[in-house]
Amino acid sequence: MKPPFRRGRGALLLGGAVLLAVTGGGTIASAAAPDGPSVVGDRGHSATLAAEAQAATNFPATADLDGRSGPSLSASILKVNAYLSGSSVPVVCQTSGGAAYGSTIWDYTSAGYYVTDAYVKTGYSGFNPNLPRCTQSGGSTVKGIDIASYQGANFDFAGQYAAGVRFAYIKATEGSTYTSSTFSAQYTGATNAGMIRGAYHFANPAGASGATQATFFVNHGGGWSADGKTLPGALDIEYGSPTCYGLSSSAMNSWIKSFLDKYESLTGRKAPIYSTTDWWKQCTGNTAQFADHPLWIANYNGTYAPLPNGWAGTPTIWQYSSSNSLDKNYYYGTLTQLKAFATSG
Repeated sequence: MKPPFRRGRGALLLGGAVLLAVTGGGTIASAAAPDGPSVVGDRGHSATLAAEAQAATNFPATADLDGRSGPSLSASILKVNAYLSGSSVPVVCQTSGGAAYGSTIWDYTSAGYYVTDAYVKTGYSGFNPNLPRCTQSGGSTVKGIDIASYQGANFDFAGQYAAGVRFAYIKATEGSTYTSSTFSAQYTGATNAGMIRGAYHFANPAGASGATQATFFVNHGGGWSADGKTLPGALDIEYGSPTCYGLSSSAMNSWIKSFLDKYESLTGRKAPIYSTTDWWKQCTGNTAQFADHPLWIANYNGTYAPLPNGWAGTPTIWQYSSSNSLDKNYYYGTLTQLKAFATSG
């Protein structure tokens, strides 16, 4: 999907996001040129994490990287004789260069070195959508997808699992009357493929109350159980027609609170909130009122930043791409942490 769009009925995504990097202590700061694995990117990578959630993807070197130096490449970030022209470069994740180096993209390799995208052919001039982003907190990511009825009842979850996808959110309901005709088949398909799965509700704040829609959602697939494979139901709240459904910020926040409170009372879990920072600013006044809920942010511009007011660090889930009619996500954490999130939050 391309902006403007709405999930289920589409969503407008952000533009011009600022890319950030992280210092060794984990404090968010403007990115500078990478000067070693201890400064920029994912400091939490190990052979175990790479195998579990971020297995390296091999790309060819397009130039001899041996001993090159300069403002964007130096011996401090390049292992001498590591990658020669035409050789295989095992890229684990990608991070940005920063203000001093324009839009340079850095590839973090499984050997623990950074090489610039200009010398590695990933198939994209910028961020490769099939590579994890180096996390700003130094952890791992787990691949996920979210789908609705237009992907069909016979969606290939087994194929997605084989490609490394480990969780899925599936549209169950919209408003207070619509139920997805493919939800049951899709949910069963995700389960049979071995995925951790959950349901999401597309909100219609111009319709029934938040509490009424939360009840409808729970009664039609949006419930939760502590079995380690069921994600808490998510509230998908985004662009309407008009954008904010004709509600003031205060009325919108009251509607959201009504939904979230009712969902938690029915299930014992806080519902993750799916949205975009742009919509959140326009329609809630950029409130921090719900920052105790997991955040599922959508942004297709190479970074999840900036986040809505109240949330900091990494979001729980980042929807980073919608290519080939499929929404793609990262959960920030290991597969073990994702299972724990499914079990108890």
